[in-house]
Amino acid sequence: MSEEPLPGPRCWFAANLGWLRDPAGYHARQRQRFGDPLGGWLGRLRLALTGSPAGVRQVFAAPLDTYAPVGVDLAGMLGAEALPVLEGAAHLALRRRVNAVLLEGEAAQAGPAILAIARAEIAAWPRGRAMPAGPLLQRLSFAVIMRVVFGVIAPGRAEAYRAAFARLARHAGIGLVLLPALRRDLGPWSPWRRFLEARATVHRLIAEDLAAARASSDAARFDTLARLAALREADGAPSLSDAAIRDTLVVLLSAGHESTAAAMAWALLHCWATPGVLPRLRAELDGCDGAAASLLRLPFLEACAREALRIAPVAPMMVRQLARPMTLAGHDLPAGMLVGASAELAHADPAVFPEPEKFRPERFLDARFRAHEFFPFGGGRRLCPGARLALEEIRLVLAVLARTPGLALADHRPPRRVFSGPLLAPSRGGPRILLQEQAT
Repeated sequence: MSEEPLPGPRCWFAANLGWLRDPAGYHARQRQRFGDPLGGWLGRLRLALTGSPAGVRQVFAAPLDTYAPVGVDLAGMLGAEALPVLEGAAHLALRRRVNAVLLEGEAAQAGPAILAIARAEIAAWPRGRAMPAGPLLQRLSFAVIMRVVFGVIAPGRAEAYRAAFARLARHAGIGLVLLPALRRDLGPWSPWRRFLEARATVHRLIAEDLAAARASSDAARFDTLARLAALREADGAPSLSDAAIRDTLVVLLSAGHESTAAAMAWALLHCWATPGVLPRLRAELDGCDGAAASLLRLPFLEACAREALRIAPVAPMMVRQLARPMTLAGHDLPAGMLVGASAELAHADPAVFPEPEKFRPERFLDARFRAHEFFPFGGGRRLCPGARLALEEIRLVLAVLARTPGLALADHRPPRRVFSGPLLAPSRGGPRILLQEQAT
């Protein structure tokens, strides 16, 4: 068992800079040089990063008391009761309640709502000129979050959320996560003050809608906000505090619409640019009645969505902090060190995914991949609670796109993968598309 420091880059500043400048390639090059697990940095915290199936499985399957809250003050950004911040029993208790709502509550009604939104949004896209798909898909995905998660139907209310969250996203850069020195209020123009003011606006909107939901007796609402507000203990008291619901909704909003939009952009690019994929997808769709329930049973459609998530994972790694020492692949790691399971590395493993650089949806028809081999939404106890909803949305939107007459790529030049907050998104607004004018 090794007692030497984990091999990897020694300079925290150079390591962070290298990753920020090339998030898709930096760790792959470092692992090729130093091996797996790789010693690295997240901010100024030491990181042990693995992308091997055995290493990822060990990170995901570690006992509950192995990890502590990550010491990069996520609570200051996401909220003290947000799922990514909590650990142990508090995390499990909140997760069970949120999962009960997300996995069961809107299952029968979310699909038709997503499909209706996708058809309406895509029908309104401009025609006759090339445009980046990213902003259009972000608007579509935001509309889905508003309806399915927040229960917002009124256009004016949705626009208020859109403006507030756009401001929050502008001021919640990766720098605030990695550099604690920036999280100080130095006046109205300081990054932290602007972030706090933007977050306060989002919090106010959620508080208003949560109060209305608590006062309502509308049993027909299937949205996440209403169902979380309706959860009760045996004595009739609310199961979740307003702060817990608010922080959960902020996470779903922050991580949900941008990440899903980015995945849809990559799916569009690869399905349209890879020979043979789009004709096969359209042939499968032609044999379907077009209802959400039927579309969600189509195997090649699902394979296209999963392959897009594999080839361009939006969340590059899942990181935990050790509460006690851990041995990872023969290396002794001290308490306080970060451990990361890298989807970026795991999804490009040629032993698991032959020719990993190629977009091949059929690989998901020919094999079933285990949770430590394919994990675009995290894994273990930290699996994203919105994973099912996101995968449904990607499939349904992709189906509508594939059946949209005259939709083509304006060019086949792939965008780079760049940071948008803590997530990876396509550069330049994503692939450029062209919708031909409809014949009259």
